[in-house]
Amino acid sequence: MRSEWTNKGLAWIETFDRIPLRAILETLRGLEFSEGEIRQHYPVCLRRKLLKLDLEFVFGRVRWVKTEGQALI
Repeated sequence: MRSEWTNKGLAWIETFDRIPLRAILETLRGLEFSEGEIRQHYPVCLRRKLLKLDLEFVFGRVRWVKTEGQALI
């Protein structure tokens, strides 16, 4: 992890307390995603939740980049 992230350890914990991690996972399972699809989409859901919480301290300045064959996330 980057030092600018580790310096905000408590903020990480407080932030993830605000994200319904289990509910997101249950939603993906309820939509009948396979475990492989869940491994792909769960991190995307978490990133979107973090961005929605406006956490520039976590990611720095976010740049949206799309490379060939990848979804814009």
